[in-house]
Amino acid sequence: ATGPELVVVSLNNKRAAVSRAEITVGDFKAWWASAGSRTRAARPSCRDREGGIFSGSKQRTWQNPGFAQTDAHPVVCVNFEDAVAYTEWLSRQTGKRYRLLTAQEWRALAANTADGANCKANLADAAYAAEYRERDALACRDGTVHTAPVKRFEPGRTGLYDMVGNVREWVSDCDAKCDKRLAMGTGWVSTKDQLSPTASTGFDADTGFNSVGFRVLREID
Repeated sequence: ATGPELVVVSLNNKRAAVSRAEITVGDFKAWWASAGSRTRAARPSCRDREGGIFSGSKQRTWQNPGFAQTDAHPVVCVNFEDAVAYTEWLSRQTGKRYRLLTAQEWRALAANTADGANCKANLADAAYAAEYRERDALACRDGTVHTAPVKRFEPGRTGLYDMVGNVREWVSDCDAKCDKRLAMGTGWVSTKDQLSPTASTGFDADTGFNSVGFRVLREID
């Protein structure tokens, strides 16, 4: 496996290579076929739009998150352990050191990034409002209700795509009480009062969400 496309960045005065986009359905499918279906066969419940426990469903999975996706879309309905298992497999396949980003690294990469309120990112827009009767959605249109294919929108200053919008991303940190894991940024469900690019949200580590995915970092230095 060659793994996802990477871009070299500077973090804490060290070089690291970060996946240019969120890990896609196609990327995840390669791991699933090679190892995931054996090691992670018991699938987590996947919650719809970050709702409560009653929004979860065993029928909703990364292969069927509740809306149509192609291999070019960001994988969702994966829990924290899935994301870690993918990085461990990629490390074994390539002989390189892959892991999730830390929250600090993620914030550094997302700093000084436009919040996407002009619909130049995939957020809760007018189409989302029509689908879900959301009063706090943006009035503009970004071209999609749910996830968009990665790299549809312009990259940020670091060359990374979708650091704003599309899906929130699991990182390695836990929240203040360490009873949840953090997901960073904004996603297709983020309304106009939730647009901070560096925001973090605590989620149950053993649960998937159809608005949360991840990207990976390869250590160089």
